[in-house]
Amino acid sequence: MNEQTPAADGTSVETSISGASETTQSENTSIDGIEPTSDTAAAQSGNTDGENATAEGETGAGADDETSKQPEKLLAGKYKSVEDLAKGYKEAEKSVSRVAELEKQLKVYQEQEEQAKLKRETEARQAGFSTIEEQQIAADAVQYELSLISQALNSGKAGENTEAMRAALIDFVNTGNVNLLVEAKGYLDPNTLEYIVKQKTAFENQKTTEFQQKQSEAVFNTVKEKLEAFTKETGDWLNPPVRQKAVGELMRAFGGNVDLNYVKGLIEEIETDAVARSQSNSKAQTEQQSRIDQMQSPAGANAPPKAYTQFFTKKQVDRMSEAEYMKNADAILKQMTDGTLK
Repeated sequence: MNEQTPAADGTSVETSISGASETTQSENTSIDGIEPTSDTAAAQSGNTDGENATAEGETGAGADDETSKQPEKLLAGKYKSVEDLAKGYKEAEKSVSRVAELEKQLKVYQEQEEQAKLKRETEARQAGFSTIEEQQIAADAVQYELSLISQALNSGKAGENTEAMRAALIDFVNTGNVNLLVEAKGYLDPNTLEYIVKQKTAFENQKTTEFQQKQSEAVFNTVKEKLEAFTKETGDWLNPPVRQKAVGELMRAFGGNVDLNYVKGLIEEIETDAVARSQSNSKAQTEQQSRIDQMQSPAGANAPPKAYTQFFTKKQVDRMSEAEYMKNADAILKQMTDGTLK
């Protein structure tokens, strides 16, 4: 029960009075030594019991909340029961089987595509073309020429031979016989025919240029991807300019279809052989010069050996051009011999 109690400054203050029935504060407190009655004490005891029960209820609810917050144990980190786990396993088996079937179908499709491509290439060569693309450009040029001839026909360039020319063109479209197209062009005047020939030639040149550009871009992308992967794998192996030149020329010559690891091994064999020959030649020259010096020097065999003041690191040698390497071959050989080339 809420009441408004006047405050000292004239405002009202809301107070709350609780109890089974409306009682005054004097009934719940001791005034002038008078103890509360037994009924009042019982009421107070009842209130205490109720509060304890409420507290116990809240504690029990809290315990239930803690239990519900505990993570549920899952089989394989995902399934609530053995039955669910078994069902999930069967579904996974189905997925694996499906993937295997798709891979098999893809392989069959790729083999069919490869066979079809080989067949088209064979047919193109039999027709006198180097590639499928060259054959396609020629076919596109014929269609373009046909459109030009049709335009000339519709504009009256054939004169009194219009119907004969039209019949020849219709037969060409139905049969593909090139002789019929030649016959149709024969009804045109020389100037119109010259214009058609020039336009067809320009069309073929444009298509050929576009194809070559696409081919070059494809080769460039292939080379770029391979070189990036190769550089990532081999580090600074390609740093020496002579290696870059060799690899680049091979990639261009074979359209990017090069096994770079094989090329790497081949170049290293060549370099090793070149170093061995250089060392052998240098050693022979050194011995020869030593004998000459001994014969010419008053000190003879006691003359001090030639000293090298230039020292190189292995990284510096790797970056040398062929000319630089040959120029410093003696010093490099000396370092390799005494173990100072690092």
